[in-house]
Amino acid sequence: MAAKMTTDALLRKCEKRGSPRVRTDVPIKYRVMRRPESRAGLCRGETYQHGRLADISASGMCLEVPDQLRAGQTVEVYVPPTSNGAANGAQGLLSIVSVVRAQQSLDQWLAGVRFEDRSNLF
Repeated sequence: MAAKMTTDALLRKCEKRGSPRVRTDVPIKYRVMRRPESRAGLCRGETYQHGRLADISASGMCLEVPDQLRAGQTVEVYVPPTSNGAANGAQGLLSIVSVVRAQQSLDQWLAGVRFEDRSNLF
């Protein structure tokens, strides 16, 4: 069994990046995509799980989730708009990511993910 790390310790370990990471504490919804070779209708019928966005950069994110994600899995991540943004018609952020690594941190899992589809990020 791998040693458990705190969120801060894992984030410090992952700081060797080409782009800076911005720490956050934002609720997310996510679901594992079952057929990554076909993007259309991938998650139809799959239930969203709840987690948190621990940090974000130009190339990826760190997700804090209750269940283990495995390297190589493709995941759909939805970041809802803030209440102010929703009142102004914001849709939130929907992104397709690939899990690069995952490690247990106390009672959660931290998953480092890489953006696969950047077309709707900015």
